[in-house]
Amino acid sequence: MQPNNAEKPESQTKKETIPRRNSSNCSKSTLSSSSPASPTTLHSSHLSSFTAYPSLPPPALTSSPSSSFPRAYVLSILNQIRRPDVSTYNALFRAFTSDPNTAILIYAKMHREGVSPNKHTFPLLLKSKTHIPFQIFAHSIKFGFASDHFFLNTLLSVSAKCGFIESARKVFDEMPQRDVVGYTALMDGYVRTGRAREALNLFLEMRASGVAVDEVAVVSAFSAAGILCCVWLGRWIHGFYVESGRVVRDVYVSTARVNMYLKCGCCDGAMRAFLDMPYRNSVSWNALLAGFVQLNKFKDVLLLFDAMLLEKVEPNEATLATALKASAHLGSLEKGMWLESYIGTRKLELTSVLGTALIDMYAKYGCVEEAFRVFEMTCVKDVYPWTALIHGVAMNGDAMDGLDTRGGNERGRHGRPESLL
Repeated sequence: MQPNNAEKPESQTKKETIPRRNSSNCSKSTLSSSSPASPTTLHSSHLSSFTAYPSLPPPALTSSPSSSFPRAYVLSILNQIRRPDVSTYNALFRAFTSDPNTAILIYAKMHREGVSPNKHTFPLLLKSKTHIPFQIFAHSIKFGFASDHFFLNTLLSVSAKCGFIESARKVFDEMPQRDVVGYTALMDGYVRTGRAREALNLFLEMRASGVAVDEVAVVSAFSAAGILCCVWLGRWIHGFYVESGRVVRDVYVSTARVNMYLKCGCCDGAMRAFLDMPYRNSVSWNALLAGFVQLNKFKDVLLLFDAMLLEKVEPNEATLATALKASAHLGSLEKGMWLESYIGTRKLELTSVLGTALIDMYAKYGCVEEAFRVFEMTCVKDVYPWTALIHGVAMNGDAMDGLDTRGGNERGRHGRPESLL
């Protein structure tokens, strides 16, 4: 009995050294802070307690956007964690999915430290939007994960998204087992590269093989039918899968159906499909507006834009650029000026997209002074606002004078436009 009593306090002491997440303590510390802590301060406060664990990274590091932290700082944090294991590295790969360079550096350190990857490591590395999927594939072969079904699906998806469609097809053909994820990933890759016929053939093969068709597959099939202008096929897909309830009629499936009709030039069908949607968000509104612009239905675009505002759906950058393009083609200066006022009221930043749309609109009205004013206010002066400005002043017969008197300072600060070199 004595030895057991003597060991009990020691085990209690060990338990007390483990930092615990207490919701009440978190709320108190949050309320007591007068200003938000910087990432460095936040990590420093957690580091002393979390280095007590041999393989646990600070939670702020793995839960925050990768752009918040410099690469050198992330590596310095990693160097202070004693004996990091594969779970630590996988957590970091997950945190840096949008920063492939940092993810690869962390993997190189993991390799040098002799930490063996597991079945989750390589799919996470592939999801970091890397442009070298085949090097990761080579490492997966080395460690014996090349036949893992989840890894092969990820490799197929990443290869298709990176434009390596032939390599993606080869991975698909050599897969021992094919499921809906592999089929839809390859279908999406075919649609992205404009190979709609192959996408539809794959869709039919998927049905024939008995693989259950889901919402993602239906969206890809709608897109392929639209590219080929097969409106009858789109109607059949809608009737057989959506209308019958075989797949869920969500906003993305319904938006894909609207897009299909618009690509086929069927404005009435697109409008009916749009009104038939159970829920409409900014994505579905943008799809309808952009499609009507492509079909030169500019008056309808402005009417739909007003209807969108009445439904309390806030337009985003793409919506406003589409409305500005429509007003420019209609010659509605009053509407265009109202749209610029709306942008200012919402305190939206004049990005390259919005700035280019406004410059193009004012130039078509002959308001060269206003076009230059918007150009000065545009935050990012890349090739698009420059091209719109040059085209605008040239269209109004003042190209050389405009570029000499107004563009000199901008050429000094931002570089001479490529078209003038």
